[in-house]
Amino acid sequence: MKRLLVLIALAPLLLATTPGDLGGCSEEVKDLDQTTFGKERKKLDCQQCQDCVLWTKRCDVACDESKQASPLPTTCRPLERDGQVCLRALQDATCAEYATFMSDGSPLTPSECEFCLGATP
Repeated sequence: MKRLLVLIALAPLLLATTPGDLGGCSEEVKDLDQTTFGKERKKLDCQQCQDCVLWTKRCDVACDESKQASPLPTTCRPLERDGQVCLRALQDATCAEYATFMSDGSPLTPSECEFCLGATP
């Protein structure tokens, strides 16, 4: 009898989709459009540099429309959701945090944006 109750309680979990089959909110998983992501990242970086009054070479590049975003390594295959999470983390960063992201010396990267960690160019 106990086994039957356990089986009935677990049945809904067994019928659900498996992680990885769908993106968030039952959407299909999509590869990140790297061109669109690069443009959005540059735009956000430039805006944060201006809002936080940051003056670095990295900020100059972010705000220079004639320069394209750095491409991701060819072995990196991030998903659209990875890019969304990264951009949201950047939007939520404080000016002090953003200063570390745009440092000319040793820039840090938010962990949410490290979806290509370990990928080789």
